[in-house]
Amino acid sequence: METLNDQPAGAGPAQPGSGAALARSVGGAALIGYALLLATLSWLLSEGRLGVDAALLWLAGGSMLAGALYLLAATKAQRARAAPPLWLLLAVFIGARLIVGVAPPMLETDFYRYMWDGGVTVAGLNPYMHTPNDAMLAAHEPGDPIGEIARRGESVLERVNHPHLTTIYPPVAQAAFAAAHLIDPFGVAGLRAVFLLADLCTLALLLKLLGVLGLPRSQILWYAWNPLLLREVYSSVHMDILLLPLIALAILAVAAKRRTIGAACCVVASAIKVWPVLLVPVLLRPLAPPLGRLIFAGAACAALALVLWSPVLLVEHASDSGFVAYGKGWQNNDGFFRAGIWATERMLALTGHELWRSHTIMRIVSVSLVASVVAWCSWKSPRGARETARSCLIVVAAVFLLSPTQFPWYWLWLLPLLTLTPFIPLLLYTALLPLYYAQDQIPFVHWIQHAPVWALLAIAWLRRRPGGPRPTKEAEHA
Repeated sequence: METLNDQPAGAGPAQPGSGAALARSVGGAALIGYALLLATLSWLLSEGRLGVDAALLWLAGGSMLAGALYLLAATKAQRARAAPPLWLLLAVFIGARLIVGVAPPMLETDFYRYMWDGGVTVAGLNPYMHTPNDAMLAAHEPGDPIGEIARRGESVLERVNHPHLTTIYPPVAQAAFAAAHLIDPFGVAGLRAVFLLADLCTLALLLKLLGVLGLPRSQILWYAWNPLLLREVYSSVHMDILLLPLIALAILAVAAKRRTIGAACCVVASAIKVWPVLLVPVLLRPLAPPLGRLIFAGAACAALALVLWSPVLLVEHASDSGFVAYGKGWQNNDGFFRAGIWATERMLALTGHELWRSHTIMRIVSVSLVASVVAWCSWKSPRGARETARSCLIVVAAVFLLSPTQFPWYWLWLLPLLTLTPFIPLLLYTALLPLYYAQDQIPFVHWIQHAPVWALLAIAWLRRRPGGPRPTKEAEHA
């Protein structure tokens, strides 16, 4: 994997110049301008002065432009090893978030589930036992605890999507929702406050990591001024930001030669979103030999997982389980999975089998491929923190690229690792994924989003093959 911090042999440190200063100015101004666009669209929509279709097109176009400017500015700044002053970095970082954070959430509804779950958890009830529909029915029954919460949070409850399903958000995420509810009961300000705290922690940890790993501080721009993060966390109010400090902390633990602690961080993160558990074998594999040390660390992580997941494991999951429904049927904005469905349906048609089997087949294929990537990265047994970060990036990229759900906010999972290991094919998604917002208005939008990334990944793979064309010095920095 050729990244922007790979240097050709004999290369000395780059010197910042006026071009780098201009790039920093463009990057900061672009993020502030994008924040103003998001806030303006939010207010216009909430006041009924702009239609949804027009807002989606403005959002897609403005987000793609902001993504392109971000890529140009951050790439130029890193090549010149020119980080902005800390005060400017933080001013843009916080200023953009405050601008968006005072506007109403825009064009998403997931946060209503967060607010509802937070209210249920604070009341001492298990959110995995009751669907929102159950709560609505109980609202008419005096003395029912879930009904009492339903009456207090009625305006939120009636907006929760998929109300026939129990929540799909794991227990540590529920703790964050509960904290947000304590700050602002059934309000979005509490969520944004909790997310900002996670955001600031991630920024601080990444700055620390760049210093520990001897990487240029200019790489922090990949995280701090990323427009996709601004949109998905503060405008859409998606909870994936909660993962990011734990991923950064896991790599920091590896750098401190505390791999078991790093793996434990990933276990905790897996109780926010399930996939970080796949990083555990990558982090623990270098502990062997001796085998006993690896077994002990693995057992400790398994015990921690059982404790964290106990609120879910103690509930009998039926047809209304959000976890079951998500695993079986969710599909949206995918590239590889969609192409696989297309190819599999044609093979099934030729053999006379039902076409619906293509989804099951592709889920098996995707899971098998991800498992193979995890096994390969673990077998490589990365020793140093930089090498571990690269291996973890490969695993997370595989999870995202092969998933049947490639929402723009899911891409944020890669961002801390891309800050440490900048890789242009994956960073390109910052400018391409906003097309998701216009998927009902632009034909072939899924292929436009994913095809350029897969093409660049194929080129990068061919260059790495023995006997394949070697990159030029310029390409090694791209």
